[in-house]
Amino acid sequence: MTWSTMNFGPDGPWRAVQIQVGSQQSTVSLYPGGEYSSYIFTPSMCSNASLGTVCYAQTAGLYDPTLSSSSAFGNVSFQPSLDFSEGALQIGGSPPKIGTDVWRIGNSMEPLTDMDIAIVASAWGTLPDGTTYPLSVGSLGLGGPGTINQTFGFGGDTPSFNATLLPGWLSTEAPSNKILSSNSFGLHIGSVYPNIAPSLYLGGFDENRALGTVSTQQGTPDTVGAIDLLDVSLTVDSGGSPWTFGRLDGLLGSGNSSIGGKLPIAINSLAPYIHLPKSTCDAIAAQLPVTYNAKYGLYFWNTADPQYTKIISSPSSLTFTFRASESTKNLTINVPFNLLNLTLTAPLTTNPTSYFPCKAETQTHYQLGRAFLQAAFVGANWNAYNGSAAWWLAQAPGPNIPSQANVIVIDNTDTTITGSTDEWSSTWRGYWTPLPQSNTSGTGSNPKNTSTGLSTGAKAGIGVGASVGVIAALTGAFLLWSRHRRSSQAPDYTTAPQEPASYYNSKPPVSYHSPAVETSAVNSTSYSIPPYGRAEVDGGMPERYELHT
Repeated sequence: MTWSTMNFGPDGPWRAVQIQVGSQQSTVSLYPGGEYSSYIFTPSMCSNASLGTVCYAQTAGLYDPTLSSSSAFGNVSFQPSLDFSEGALQIGGSPPKIGTDVWRIGNSMEPLTDMDIAIVASAWGTLPDGTTYPLSVGSLGLGGPGTINQTFGFGGDTPSFNATLLPGWLSTEAPSNKILSSNSFGLHIGSVYPNIAPSLYLGGFDENRALGTVSTQQGTPDTVGAIDLLDVSLTVDSGGSPWTFGRLDGLLGSGNSSIGGKLPIAINSLAPYIHLPKSTCDAIAAQLPVTYNAKYGLYFWNTADPQYTKIISSPSSLTFTFRASESTKNLTINVPFNLLNLTLTAPLTTNPTSYFPCKAETQTHYQLGRAFLQAAFVGANWNAYNGSAAWWLAQAPGPNIPSQANVIVIDNTDTTITGSTDEWSSTWRGYWTPLPQSNTSGTGSNPKNTSTGLSTGAKAGIGVGASVGVIAALTGAFLLWSRHRRSSQAPDYTTAPQEPASYYNSKPPVSYHSPAVETSAVNSTSYSIPPYGRAEVDGGMPERYELHT
């Protein structure tokens, strides 16, 4: 597979994977995530004049099934949900149509036939104040628990048909064509600014992307209440603090006794924000130079405030403590504020606007989206429990990632995986600037917290590590400057990890334990930036290795 050399989203920028669909090989970029069908936009998305004259979906690519000789769509009896974001974008529009077509996903692989697609002809997002806006990117489904395909019927005597899911197609072929050892994936979406190369493996994962203890849950990550969030804290990894404390706990339940000691939450890479109760977002925002904007349900950074620079450029993090169900310890994931300085662009705003992505959620369930997953690894084995899934969550590294991936194959019945034991903070060294030590820093608690909360020891959670190796670093000042240039230059993909040739060469051509398939970056030619503010990524051509078939 291939990661697109462009960036997408009016609330990012974000990475997307790229596939070719249909006999005409239409190139389409999609956000990886979700279960079952992949949602792909058709040219009809450009026909809704009420949403404006610019077709934002065209940038990521459109697919017209009527131009493909291999497409098969009909009026099936099953009606899929239109809102593939699980309520995060409040998507409205016309119901999608289910069908199949051929995909090409790169890696010198043969086309994948009869792949499950939900085509979307008309859809829009809705802001909290009721304003609608055009969508720009669909979704690449990453499989489903206990299955490799979906069977759809037309009713009456018309035969049913099977629509195949990724990565099930790759894990269930006859031995001579079998590519993956399991129906599984491992994902770290990375970041555009600073440049953290994305990683998506089918049938395995890069151990460098899962640091420290890995939480194991039974079920699926984007299910309502998939994991218990125990607390949210402000922390400082090293040096002085931008606040009058070194750590502030108790933010999750601050001012909201109904939360109690936990908040069941989902992990969803198709949601853009950190979707939390408004009371929680307000408690966090009280310590930041931000202003709440009710139209978006988001908080805008006051970039002229000196505190903004201190927080964004220093080793300061928003820290999430989860209950690790398969462990006696808690799981802690740090999301540096460096990653929480995102940008709203057209069609959401007229001018690029820096924002803090805590969404004061009132319309749907609580979930942690792409803003959180910049710093977290998520994966799943869809058949781990003989028909039901196991999924995993772990701390992900910062920009200093080893150039060589450490690919770990997931076997068919694996319910647990092991992460790297390296130090997390080393993956950020050179990308943040520690503040001078002061006498005011220490551990604090939120005085408005009326929940039962956690003990100090529980809130501390477990130590999480990171991958070793430090690449040439930018200074903190340069990093801050570059993040304001979101639409002017894209990061360099040339250091994106690739599978070692020896890894593939050590595997026999016919094997039930074949290596995982990784998405990789490709060389980019020069693109012109669209007038509505899309940024692109300059890419170098990394080495590519063919899979045995």
